[in-house]
Amino acid sequence: GWVFKGWVEKDFINSAKGRGLILNRKGCTAKKGTVLMQCDPYVAVQDQEQEDNPESQVSLPVPEGWSSVQVKHFASLTYQLESAIIERARKKQKKDITSLFLTMRMLVRLLIYRFLGAKDSGKFISLKDLHSHWYDLPYERVSFYAQMATLIKEIVGSTICPDTKECAMLLGMLQCNALSVPSTVDLSPMGMGVYLDLCLINHDANPNALVVFHNWTATLTAIRDIQPGEEITIDYITSPLTRAERCKTLESEFFLNRTDAIEAEKDGPNASEEDIKQLHKMEADIRKNLDDMNYLISNSNAQNEDDDMSGMPEEQRAIWRHAKMVWKGLNESIGLYRKAYGKHSPYISHQLLMAGKMGYYLGHIDSVPMLIECTDRLYITHGTSHPLYLAAEKLLYFARKDLPYENQAEIEPPEKHVPPKIKQKKKSSNKSRIRRDEMSPPNLEEVQKRLEKLELISENQDLNDTLDVSTYLGSRIEEEYEEWNRRVPEWEADTPDPESE
Repeated sequence: GWVFKGWVEKDFINSAKGRGLILNRKGCTAKKGTVLMQCDPYVAVQDQEQEDNPESQVSLPVPEGWSSVQVKHFASLTYQLESAIIERARKKQKKDITSLFLTMRMLVRLLIYRFLGAKDSGKFISLKDLHSHWYDLPYERVSFYAQMATLIKEIVGSTICPDTKECAMLLGMLQCNALSVPSTVDLSPMGMGVYLDLCLINHDANPNALVVFHNWTATLTAIRDIQPGEEITIDYITSPLTRAERCKTLESEFFLNRTDAIEAEKDGPNASEEDIKQLHKMEADIRKNLDDMNYLISNSNAQNEDDDMSGMPEEQRAIWRHAKMVWKGLNESIGLYRKAYGKHSPYISHQLLMAGKMGYYLGHIDSVPMLIECTDRLYITHGTSHPLYLAAEKLLYFARKDLPYENQAEIEPPEKHVPPKIKQKKKSSNKSRIRRDEMSPPNLEEVQKRLEKLELISENQDLNDTLDVSTYLGSRIEEEYEEWNRRVPEWEADTPDPESE
C-alpha cells in the first residue's frame, strides 16, 4: 500500500530512538518541496464525530478474495465488538480514557484480521517490530494497558486474543505510533491511522519533513534541503502547547524520556502560557461569530440590489458586523499561531487562508499578501494537486483581480441611509393679516400710536404698564399678538444662522 520513490531507507539511529528513516545514501540532495514517500494506512479508524463525513470513511482491513457478504458480516461484527469494549471500559475506568478509544478500536480490527487468516502476515510482523518503548514504561502505564487488554480478551474471546501480554504490548505500540489524521480542507481531527513506514520517523521540534494528508493517503514532503544519509524527522505534536507542555506530551503519549524530550524541543516553538490562553480565547470568539453569522445568513431573506449597499437591511448589516469581527480575530491570531506551531505547520497556512478568504469578501487589501504567503507555503508542503492549495490559488486569483495590491483603499460599508424628515408647513390662519415674509417683532411705539388712533388707550398711558391685554387692546389687537406669538418660533427655525453658515 505504499510507494517508495527511492528517497528513503530504514536505518538504526541510536539506542534511544531505535530505527528511523534516513535519506538514501546513494541518492542526491532532496530539495525543499520534494515528495519523499506516499502511503496508505495499514489500519485506521475514524473519529465518532466524523462518521457522517464521507471524506472520513475508511475501509476495514479484510483478507483478499472476500465477497461483499463476508465483508458486511465482518464489519458488523467488528463494530459490535468495538462498541461493547468502549462501553465496558467507560464503566470500569473512573478516569478519562477517551484518547485510548481509537487505539482500542484499531487493536480489535487487527486481532480479528489476524484471526481470519490474512495472507499478509509479513505486515503484521512489521507492525510488531515498531518501537513501543514497552520496557521503558512506568509500572502504572503497563498495568493500565494490561487491564485494557484483559477487558478486550473478555469480550472478543481467547480464540481471537490468546495472549493478554501480547495484546497489552500491541495496545502500547499502537498508542505510541499511530498518527492523528486531520481532515483534508479544514484540518479538523478525522481519525487515527498506523502507517508502517511513516511510524519509523522520529520526532524533532525543528523537523526537515512534513506529513500532509489527502483523505487517508499520507505524503511525506521535505520542507528544507536534506542531505544523503541525514535522518528524516517530523513534528509529532499537532496542537498549540507551551514548551513545557510539549515535553510532557512527548513523555506521556510517545514515551520519550525527559532528557530526550527536552533535547528535541530546544529549537521548537516557544509560546508562553499567556499566548496559548489568548489563542484559545480568540478561537472561541471566532467560532461564536462564525456561528452567529451563518445563523443570520440562513435566516435572512433580504436582498440588496444597490451596488453601494445603501438602504441595507438590518439583517445584512448584522452579518457584515460579524464578518468584520471574524476577520479581526483571524488577523490577530496569525501571530499567535506562528509562536505556537512550527515554521511550516499546515495550521498556519490554513489560518492564513481563512483570514485571506474573509478579508477578500470584506474588500480588505491586506488579504492579498496573506493569500500570497499561504500559496507559497502550500506549494512547498502540499504540492500543486492538493485541494487546499487549489482553493488558495483560486482565491488569490480573484483577490488580485478584484483588489489590486497597489492604490487600493479599504472598502467600508456605507452607513445606513436615513431619509431626511420633511417638516410639514402649518397652514396660516385666515385671520392673520401679516404675510410670512413681512413678519417681524412688533414695535411697541407703532402699536401705541395705532391704539391711540383707535382711542383704546389714553395719550400718556404706557403700554408696558398694561396688565390685562384683553381689556385695553381689544379683540382685534389680541388676535394680532397671538398670531405673532404662534408663528415666530416657526419663523426663527426657518431662518438660517449666519454664524453656522
